[in-house]
Order: sequence, then C-alpha cells, then structure tokens
Amino acid sequence: MAPPAAPAEIATELDAAEGSSGERTPHGQASLIVRPGDGAARVIDLTDGDAIAIGRAPESTVCVDDARVSRHHARIERRGDLVALVDLGSRNGTSVNGAVVRGAERALAGGDVIRVGPADIVVAIAAPPSAQAAPDAALEAGAGASSDADFIVADEAMVKVFQVVQRLARAQTTVLVLGETGAGKEVVSEQIHLQSPRAAGPFVRLSCAALPEALLESELFGHERAAFTGADRRKIGYFEAAQRGTLLLDEIGEMPLAMQAKLLRVLESRRVARIGGTQEIELDVRVVCATHRDLQAEVAAGRFRQDLYYRISTFVLRVPPLRERRAEIALLAHRFARQVAERMGERAPRFGPAAMQVLEAHVWPGNVRELRNAVEHAVVLAEGGVVEVEHLPASVTGGDAAPASAGAPGALAEGGPMPARLAELEKKSIEEALAAEGYNQTRAAKRLGISRRALLYKLEKYGIRR
Repeated sequence: MAPPAAPAEIATELDAAEGSSGERTPHGQASLIVRPGDGAARVIDLTDGDAIAIGRAPESTVCVDDARVSRHHARIERRGDLVALVDLGSRNGTSVNGAVVRGAERALAGGDVIRVGPADIVVAIAAPPSAQAAPDAALEAGAGASSDADFIVADEAMVKVFQVVQRLARAQTTVLVLGETGAGKEVVSEQIHLQSPRAAGPFVRLSCAALPEALLESELFGHERAAFTGADRRKIGYFEAAQRGTLLLDEIGEMPLAMQAKLLRVLESRRVARIGGTQEIELDVRVVCATHRDLQAEVAAGRFRQDLYYRISTFVLRVPPLRERRAEIALLAHRFARQVAERMGERAPRFGPAAMQVLEAHVWPGNVRELRNAVEHAVVLAEGGVVEVEHLPASVTGGDAAPASAGAPGALAEGGPMPARLAELEKKSIEEALAAEGYNQTRAAKRLGISRRALLYKLEKYGIRR
C-alpha cells in the first residue's frame, strides 16, 4: 500500500504561519539569553520594572567591551506585558533581527535577536498559562495539565510553532503533533488547549503506549459496574473526563489496530458508550494526538489504519528537536537548575562557562528530557554554587563512565535502558553506604562524596527510608 498523501490543509496552515509577521508571542515570563561572542551564554530574567543596561561602561548589566559599542548603548525594559529595546542614541545603532534601531524604542517579542557589537541577546518568552484547574472528574481519571515545562519561545523555529498553535487553538479540528521523544509534544499539545476557548475545561492526557489493549479500552471509554470481572464500580473514561476540554492521545502510533477501529467510530460519531453499557454519551471534546512515529510509514506497513490517519491529521504540527532550538538550551538549563535546587532546599547554582559550552554543543538525542536529567545530575553533584564540566554526565561530556567490575557489588545488571540501570546502581550504592555507616546520613554522604543535602534529596527520589 502506498503511503497516504498529506492532507492539503496541512501545507496551507504551516505556510501561512511561516509567512506571517503580524501575530507575535504574548508576554508571560521573559528572559534574555546573552551570548557575548567569545564565551558561553548566560541568562537574565526580566521582571516588571527591570531595565537592563547594555554598553561599554563597566557598570552595564551587559558589558560589551568593543570599539563599535557606545559607553551607554541601549536598554531593554520590562513594563508590564511590554518588553522593549530603547536605543540611547548610540553611535552605530542597535540591530534587532537585522534592522537597525537608532535613538528610538522598539517592542520585542519571543525569538527576537538583538545584536550589539559582537554580542547577541535573544529574547525568550514563556507563554502565560490561562487554563483553570481541571474538574474533579478529570483528576479522578488520572488527568490534568502537565505543568512540567513552559512553552518557551526563544528562536525562530519555536516562533513559527507558536504562530501555528495560536491559529490551531481557535479551531475545533483534530491536530496531530509530531516530534522526537522528549522534544516537548505534550507541552505543545497543552498550549493548543490553553490558547483555545476550551482553556477553562480539563486537559486530559492518556498514553496509548502505557497500557495493554484490554485496559486501554476501559480507560479510554469507561465501563459500567460488573461489565467484566473486577469491575466493582462504574468508571468514567478519559473521553468523558475531557468533556468541554481537550483530550491528548499521546503515542497514538502504539495503539493496537483493534482499538484504532473503535477510536475511529468514536471520533466520527462524537459519541461514546461505556463498556457493558447501552447508553451513548454525546461528546464535546477536542482531540489532539501525538506520536514520535512516521504514521504514513506505519500505514504503508499495515500497522496503522489509513482511515484513522486521515481522521486525525487534518492539521499536522511538527515540534523541532532541541538540537534545532539551541537558543533555548541555556534558558532551559537555568530553569531546570532552579527547580532541582528548590526541591533540595538550596540556592540554584550558576553554570561555569565551560559547562555551558558543553551543554550548548551536545546534540541532545533525548531532547528536553535528556537535558533535564543532565542538569539534575549536575546540580546534585555541584558544590560551591557552580556547575562545572565534571558535574555533567559522561553521556553529555563525551567521557566514558567507569565500568563496574564483573561480579562486584553494585555492578550493572545486563540489559535494560541505560538511565534505569544507572539509577539502579546509584540507589544500591546509597543503600550500601548507609548500611556501612550505621545509617548515619552525614557519614554516608561523606563516603559517597556528596553533600548531606544531596543525599537527602536522593533518599526522597528513590524512596529510601531514612
């Protein structure tokens, strides 16, 4: 079977977004990513009332020691929802996306690039949340917004994605979100919900890869009491939990063929009947699907229904991998570092220039998820408030992890994903250190070569009794 042709609406929508310059990112949390030209990036958070001075003067917030730069060159100001560049009558002007601003003010948006001499300053905006809390029914079904990471607009690739999200949000059609594992498909899907008229309703996520077929049907459609052995009470499904909101079917490419046929019937009829029930329930649900698979290739291979593919792909939105969004790396690293430090009860460390250069040079095959894990690893190990290269995982620095000797205590088990195997080894090492030190946490931390705070964080992470 030949792969299905892409629906015409897809190209039209994406082309329109790429050619549009009228819709820009609304301002939520704002930051500046400063690249000096001869070193690693640093991040400056912008809060209301901030005025970031740029110039050759040593007291400037962003000091650029270059003959082309005036002593007091420009300011970047945050005034409520407005982020603006003010050129202070500089000798050579200030470039914004290649256009020179002289002695004037210009409003800025996420992804704008300001150039002052050899330095680049990228404006990063996190789209503001607008949804209310999900109803109890959605929470009972294991639903709710992810709230794991903001939708960050810090380069041209994500500006285009956000423009498409804004347009898709106003429609009610099904959207297919494509992207590599860990690239942020769930965050983009949630933004489609948050920017839509359904924002006050629930955002419900179901992973089609996490459940066997029999359980997947029950979770998706719900069941009546006594519908099957063990069904001791009525259970509403994810479709019902998402009423007047949005349902994300994550990893839809993993859904068994038999379930695909049942899903297609629900999508076309906009009605669902619980397992063991006869009453059909009318649905008012926006459906967003996400997958890392090439569904056209899956159709050609007979693993995905062609009719379902056409039903869910009215609009297709591709989320670029992190390696195509390098302007975000520094900002995400700082954000994840703050989150980890807060959980540990410590101040967030800063990144040494060499460590940041390593992060920005890495290809990130695991995308944002891999970056988050690498930063967590580094923050836990960092002492003195600075993350250095030696605190980063070997998978990021290119170094080789010392192999455990065969048969030695704590040796890695054969097989299994590397992150899980490393976590298993770390947990076992902590347990052995605690036992060796009579469960004295201070001595166990010293034996492990980490701070006591780091040990307490790991005890909570792995569920080790104190």
